[in-house]
Amino acid sequence: MERALEIVNTEQDQIFAWRVLHGCIPCLVILANKRISNTGNCPMCQTGAEDIKHALFSSNRAREVWGALGIWDVIEKLLSVDRSGSVPIQEIIGRRGLATGLSNVGVAELILTGCWYIWWQRRQVVHGEEIQNPPRSTVSIAAISTNYALASKKSAVMNKNRKKPA
Repeated sequence: MERALEIVNTEQDQIFAWRVLHGCIPCLVILANKRISNTGNCPMCQTGAEDIKHALFSSNRAREVWGALGIWDVIEKLLSVDRSGSVPIQEIIGRRGLATGLSNVGVAELILTGCWYIWWQRRQVVHGEEIQNPPRSTVSIAAISTNYALASKKSAVMNKNRKKPA
């Protein structure tokens, strides 16, 4: 599992993926099972028990975001494999290939960045803050993924002619 996380580019995505794989994100169902929360209903759509799979993939909002990104069909196939949220994440990390429509961005990186972003917006809703609409979230996810891919590809160039200021 640790070796699989090396594929993921950003440290933020690595930490988030590790937490999902180990069931350490505080979904309401997990909190209710530990007797920390009274309810297990999803704060985003109010229509289901919020476990990892529901929060990141199955909720109405998550489906809208994945559909707008054009990768819902990939995610839907992964969700048919298992009922928990950690198995699709494990499968996603192992995937290679670029996302369609985005240069230099892998499918795994795009999906993990999308999962993190969906979770981040879910936390904003829980704390009473406003969030973007799904198409705007999609633009943000694509921009974060593309910017990181482009930034990590460039190598730093040192100017050897530069002199130290007096």
